[in-house]
Amino acid sequence: MSQHQAYKVIVGEIEMLNKEIDMKIIKGLSYADESRRHKTLLARLKHATPDRSWWFKRSVNLISALVF
Repeated sequence: MSQHQAYKVIVGEIEMLNKEIDMKIIKGLSYADESRRHKTLLARLKHATPDRSWWFKRSVNLISALVF
């Protein structure tokens, strides 16, 4: 599965989970399990999202290491 496909799948899962959490809030039910799943999906999303500025961060770290 490509990074883009993984991103789309995770976003879709988060959207469905958000709807489920909203319904539980409306009904006054506990949503602790869904909250943990949401947190896990957000962490996975962070790793599936390409970091377009990695080269900038890396160069800043290198420059700061050389200067200081």
